[in-house]
Amino acid sequence: QKEAIKALRADAGTATAAPDTAAGTVLAGPGLQIACGDGQSVALLDVQRAGKTVASAEDFLRGSPIAPGTRLD
Repeated sequence: QKEAIKALRADAGTATAAPDTAAGTVLAGPGLQIACGDGQSVALLDVQRAGKTVASAEDFLRGSPIAPGTRLD
């Protein structure tokens, strides 16, 4: 079941991805890092699930883990 998640605060990520990694793929690394093309990543710092309060990415992942390799649409 898909669920919308808003990214409210982000920064340049520290994780690197293989050049052929699809944009939107969750990467292993600290916090919630997402591949965004050309081996780069973006780190989501604050997120919000529909109808929920704003949470840090770390708090969000404690309650709703997302495995590295998962593709976000």
